[in-house]
Amino acid sequence: MPTVLLPSGEKVEVSVKIEARSYPRCVFLELAAELSPTFVRLAKGDEAKTNQFNGMLADGLEEWSGGIFVRQQIVGSIASFNNIQQTATALCTVLKKLDDYGTAVLQDALAEGPNADVSKLCDALSALAIAAGKAGGLMAAKIGHQAPRGRRKGTKEYFNLGALVYYLEFAAQHADGRFTYDKLNRKGSVVQALDLLKLHLDRKLEWKRLSEFLPRPGRHPLSMYEREITRARTEVARIRSARE
Repeated sequence: MPTVLLPSGEKVEVSVKIEARSYPRCVFLELAAELSPTFVRLAKGDEAKTNQFNGMLADGLEEWSGGIFVRQQIVGSIASFNNIQQTATALCTVLKKLDDYGTAVLQDALAEGPNADVSKLCDALSALAIAAGKAGGLMAAKIGHQAPRGRRKGTKEYFNLGALVYYLEFAAQHADGRFTYDKLNRKGSVVQALDLLKLHLDRKLEWKRLSEFLPRPGRHPLSMYEREITRARTEVARIRSARE
């Protein structure tokens, strides 16, 4: 467990626990059922295997959204840690600026409390600021989070999208189909499927908050799609080979 060193020389452990909260499984199955027939046709799969595709698509939607919810929790916590760090630092700075009389008055006011020493109170605030900064940094490292600077770039804007693309192709392969992509012309059936998914989510109040994590038409990261589709095809080929 990470530790920070207090001005007093004491070490304090920093521990952060993140729990994912998403929708229940049945909700993903229902959403997948609304989309699977169209997606199977786009992938030119066997429509008789739509039910199998549906279950795998539900898995992908659940993993994708679960990752997003975890990220949102982490981003919220990072903001809270930043506020704690700034507030604790500011309070410590104000305490250090107190003259002897002000310090004595505050000392008397604290005399009956657990932190009767003003200098120790400042040490505790400094430790809190250090710990908050450390915790925020550790959480930011988990998701590659950076403070916003202008327009977001790259696939970080569409966090965990790779997991969804992987499951789309994984499901398509099991339905004897495959999604296509054309990096040069920035089109393909996988682009069509994701555009349809975004439109579908936008139309449903309970899902609308997830649609922002899907690319807008014409803004798809095709290189990432290629990587995840290739990975899914490789995994399906490995599974089939092991069964033979």
